[in-house]
Amino acid sequence: MSEAIGLRVGEVAVDGSAVAHLHGKGRKDRSMPLWRTTANLIRNWKRRLDYAGEENFLFPNRGAGCMARSNVTQRLELAVWAAVECYPQLARRESELGPCPVPPPSRRVRTLPETMVELG
Repeated sequence: MSEAIGLRVGEVAVDGSAVAHLHGKGRKDRSMPLWRTTANLIRNWKRRLDYAGEENFLFPNRGAGCMARSNVTQRLELAVWAAVECYPQLARRESELGPCPVPPPSRRVRTLPETMVELG
């Protein structure tokens, strides 16, 4: 999650072959291809941002700084409950841990950019 919330506008290329350049722990850099739908969402999100600076965070907090993990968790919970309101069957989903409307953490991390763009 920290890699996704730390992304800067200039680290995500959505023209041509869509890719995100991630900077992980221990100076590990990697490039991650983006699904077409994710690239489209991010392209539209970048247009909605009030600034186009390459060094600005792609998913900023209110003060244009890096969003905190707690804020991401709050937004994900809001998205889950909004989805449950529209699709009540999600509340009855079963996982290895028992009934839970929230997808497994690995799925949440992969779809975090999509979720954050949709939530604004």
